[in-house]
Order: sequence, then C-alpha cells, then structure tokens
Amino acid sequence: MKRNNKTNSILYQGTCEKVMERADNLCEVMLEGKRCGKFIHHDTATYSNFAHTDSRNGQSDEWINDPENIIFSCAEHHLEEHRTGEKLKRCDYSEINYIPCED
Repeated sequence: MKRNNKTNSILYQGTCEKVMERADNLCEVMLEGKRCGKFIHHDTATYSNFAHTDSRNGQSDEWINDPENIIFSCAEHHLEEHRTGEKLKRCDYSEINYIPCED
C-alpha cells in the first residue's frame, strides 16, 4: 500500500488512531518480560511510532491496515528493530491484570 495518495493516507491514519487508542498512548513493546510503557503524545506520534509485526513488503492493504499487525512503539525501539533485525514483541493484553482502585 502506498501512502502517497489521499485515500490511502486517510485509511492508514485511521488505523494508527485505533492502535494509539488500544495502547492508551503507551509504548507496547515488551522488554525483558515488562512493557516499556513510555508515553507518546498523540500530537507527536509519527510513522516511526508504528512498527508492523512483519515486513509490509508484499502484504495486502487489508493486512497493512489491520491494527493487530501494528505495534505502537517508541521511535527508539522501532529504529533498533531496523538496525538489528530483531522483531519487536507487543504486550499481550489478555495477560495484563488490572488492579481496581480502592475508594
């Protein structure tokens, strides 16, 4: 998918907004068994904060725009992935336990 036309750019932007909402604007990358959790403000998030779980090359537009195939990450983690070739791991929300606030 090319993001150089208006329709594709709008579609991908909507996908990125869904990813940020899922992540609550926190980096989803797992490091040594713990979520990074660095806050990335909505207004400062760029292409470098959206890492695909696999290479986009040869993938369909549907795959590229599926939020499940995107990890919201610190730019540093995404760049490190490209530098080292080691794939990022996203936190598994089904394994996260929330502790309710006590009033």
